[in-house]
Amino acid sequence: MVGFVLPSGRLFFFGELTDLLELKLREHDYRMLVVHSRNSKKHEEEMVPDLLARGVDGLFWIPLSSRISRKQYQLPRNFPLVILDRPDCCVNTSHVVTDNREASRALARKIQGFGHQRIAVLNASSSDRSMKDRLLGLRDVFGKRILVREVDNDPVEARAASLKLMRQASPPRFLLALSEPLAMGALVGIKESGREIPRDVSFAAFDDFPMAKFWSPAISVVRQDMTSIASLAVRTMLEQIAAPKPLVRREVVPAEVQWRDSVLNEAGDFQASVVWRASRRHAVSF
Repeated sequence: MVGFVLPSGRLFFFGELTDLLELKLREHDYRMLVVHSRNSKKHEEEMVPDLLARGVDGLFWIPLSSRISRKQYQLPRNFPLVILDRPDCCVNTSHVVTDNREASRALARKIQGFGHQRIAVLNASSSDRSMKDRLLGLRDVFGKRILVREVDNDPVEARAASLKLMRQASPPRFLLALSEPLAMGALVGIKESGREIPRDVSFAAFDDFPMAKFWSPAISVVRQDMTSIASLAVRTMLEQIAAPKPLVRREVVPAEVQWRDSVLNEAGDFQASVVWRASRRHAVSF
């Protein structure tokens, strides 16, 4: 039995990852016990020791904090632990993460190639290292030519922020949401403002949530390689369970940029749908 602690099963990313991890573990005759911290640090601090007390053989974990320690959660030094979606948050611990910064650079270079010189960004990176890396990748290309609106990672806040942006005298011509909840709120805010995608504003988002490809027009997204993340996480976990002193691995998985009909260049032309890999996967053992 392997435990999995994650913030919430409501987001498509977390739900799909849970499904794939459970399926991959089954192939090796393991089962998964899933608990949700519900974005509560207190609940998280209770759940991790509780899973250990129930005798799980290892633990997958998407922590709430960008920095944690094993001692803080009563985790023995060599207990099999794989951190997901939170780069380098725990020393001497294996991680499997998406290369968010490189994916964001690839996205920014493509946006720039379409003629867009300034973009507005909805961000919620107060404690989320993944979103911090996404913003860093954008700044690597655009520098200070980014209008950032920091909000909670919540559709209601994103709706209000995007509505305010769209009602400015000179609204942005490109809006980017750095997470699924921000994207859902932004889409509602743009619609309520009376502006249309992509005629009045081009739009893109991170994570390929189901609504993205069924929205009209279909939304351009940065898509994480969920199958590779799950496969690498399970392989790393099984290696750790089998070894008395397992190697610490850091697996970095490239993302894909999926362009759809929500993007126009500054000349007003549609961009053909195309998918490309943002980077190569690389692994480090130490």
